[in-house]
Amino acid sequence: MSPPPDRVRFDLVADDDGGPGDGGATADAGPDSEHAVPGWFGRHVGGPVRARWRATPRRLQVGIVGVTTVAVVGAAAGIAAFDARADAAHAEHMAAMPGGVADLSAPLHETWRVETDDGVLAVLPDGVVATRDGADVLGVDVATGDEVWRHELGALAECGSRTTGAAVTPSETLVCVHGAGERTATVLDAAGVVLGERDLGFANWSREIWDRDAPQILPAQDGTIAVLERATHGLALDPTDPVAELARARSEGHWQDPTVRVEEALTGQVRGEATLELRTAEDLAGCATSDGPDGSSTLHVAPTLWVWGGEVHLSVCRESVALSPDGERSEPVRYPSVDGGFLQPVEGGTRVVDASGDVERTIPGAVLETAVVDGTTEPRLVLVEEGRLAGVGDGDRLWTADAEEVRVHSYLARADGVAVLLFDDGAVSAVDLGTGDVRWTRDDLSPGDHGGVHGAATDGSIALLTVTGGPQTDLVAVDLDDGRTVWSTTVDARYGSVSVVAGRPVLVDATGSGFVETVDGVQVETADAALVGLSP
Repeated sequence: MSPPPDRVRFDLVADDDGGPGDGGATADAGPDSEHAVPGWFGRHVGGPVRARWRATPRRLQVGIVGVTTVAVVGAAAGIAAFDARADAAHAEHMAAMPGGVADLSAPLHETWRVETDDGVLAVLPDGVVATRDGADVLGVDVATGDEVWRHELGALAECGSRTTGAAVTPSETLVCVHGAGERTATVLDAAGVVLGERDLGFANWSREIWDRDAPQILPAQDGTIAVLERATHGLALDPTDPVAELARARSEGHWQDPTVRVEEALTGQVRGEATLELRTAEDLAGCATSDGPDGSSTLHVAPTLWVWGGEVHLSVCRESVALSPDGERSEPVRYPSVDGGFLQPVEGGTRVVDASGDVERTIPGAVLETAVVDGTTEPRLVLVEEGRLAGVGDGDRLWTADAEEVRVHSYLARADGVAVLLFDDGAVSAVDLGTGDVRWTRDDLSPGDHGGVHGAATDGSIALLTVTGGPQTDLVAVDLDDGRTVWSTTVDARYGSVSVVAGRPVLVDATGSGFVETVDGVQVETADAALVGLSP
């Protein structure tokens, strides 16, 4: 006789008819159960509770059932609603985390593809990224891959500050600099509407267009540009007395101390500037050297300008300086922290600087920084004396690893209480942040000298790693608790690296290096690249 509908049936068996985790029969989840993937709450709360229930002696289960059967039917709807709310809250939390994705339990696949010449130039509000197609800049919706706006710029266009890591904060404006020789600054809002333009005059661009007396100009953050005056390729000095030779070059007009400015792109108003002066042997100690075929050595002095983490950076040899979009100077250079504020390497340690520029504390050692987190902030990983790895909490060292000269290639993710590290030998390990113990190691992910792990994302319990080295890019989802592969799949991308925008993973495929060609009479930098949307 079949049980009446809308009632709960339990099979009661003796204690010795199967034990914990025996793989016995379970309630039928319905015709679609084999395709169902539990939500985050189901995996993290429901799953462990279900495992504890199965481990409970059956006679005790019978007693519990007798007391609770009446409440089961009435509570079922409430539990389902709570599960849904928990999943939604978790999804909202992870979408706000750098590199955070709501759920990585199911395999991801390509859902859209946009060919591009420049990857992600900037992240804009509402899940839109800016990229470039030849002489055009365009906005792409990362949820659908749809083009939401497009604007023609012209020759040799550069846009955004290229802060494409997982910790990117959306920008309300996009600055572009374009033109062959005579350059123009164009500022667009997040909807692609042009807010204004300004003629910048002749400026250097890469090595294609260069004049030693002309500036180098790069687009920067918050409606600004970075200007390096007289952006010379550099000087070659005799290392026997480089200080005297540099002073002579300065007096003869062949060298001037490099000066960088942050200007408002549309008005030219200077928000801040900084000059690096090279006067002593110590200033030149970090310069690169090369050996000629005759055995002679040459010391090279050349300024380097770049924009990263929202700030403008200038370096010459060992000397460096940074300017914020507001023109605030920091020396030595500081870098944005995924936890907010900045990290500033100094002699003997690393300063933790808050968003207002005040130093909170100085941590002995070199702090390792990730771009992918689930919201936990402590402890920090630090390389200390003799290259050992250490965990530092709120000012106190919690543990120090025994191994010396640890060679960490990159800090992939911090989630579920572990630090996921990629080492120089290609191994990936999860280090327990509380104890320093190695929870697991995978040495089978990097395929060789020409490939490796590039980029990561997390849902708080799984780390998604992108692995290159073959004709395609592998997506490997790794359980943070034990390192096992949850799932893996491939994407048609030669050199893919995952980024996360508004909680959605996007693969940036930079298949080849860019080169300059003339398209419809306009010089453009082209590359065989693509943006690839990923979804379950």
